[in-house]
Amino acid sequence: MAADLPPVGPVIQESCRYHMKISRLMAMDDKPILPRWYKDGLRFACVQCGNCCRGSPDRESRVWVTPDEAGTIAAHLGMSLNGFGSRYLRKINNRFAVIDQPNGDCSFWQVGVGCKIYPVRPIQCRTYPFWRKHLSSQETWQVVTQECPGIGEGPLHLTTDIDAQQTGDSESRRVNPLNVLP
Repeated sequence: MAADLPPVGPVIQESCRYHMKISRLMAMDDKPILPRWYKDGLRFACVQCGNCCRGSPDRESRVWVTPDEAGTIAAHLGMSLNGFGSRYLRKINNRFAVIDQPNGDCSFWQVGVGCKIYPVRPIQCRTYPFWRKHLSSQETWQVVTQECPGIGEGPLHLTTDIDAQQTGDSESRRVNPLNVLP
């Protein structure tokens, strides 16, 4: 009877290879990174148009800020952390988000000036437009392209750099998030 069974070793090896492959495709929020349509990389250079910084009064935006980022931004603005938090941040559950201006724009966006904290902007801003939802399909990317004139311009960002941000490689994000720092 045992002779009728297939060898177990190859089945287990194939199953392990499959699960290892799936594990490598999983991002930090357990959503798989599907085969990348952007395998040759994507071009992007921030032109500081502010399209990603401006909103509308009827749509609440959320720019998340970590405590470390809050400290860095406060220092950049010459403010105490408490003063910065009171003026610019709101707490949502256990996280902090930048308070919008009444017109829906980010508090740090100023017409004619641009982003007042550009050199120290939060990781969410530094990694735009390479967000998971924007990279979900080529069609979605094309919609974002209509909003962002920097897409298709500037340096080529390799898939490995983009994926490092997607998989939560915090060290590479901290040191040089997608080479989009000024």
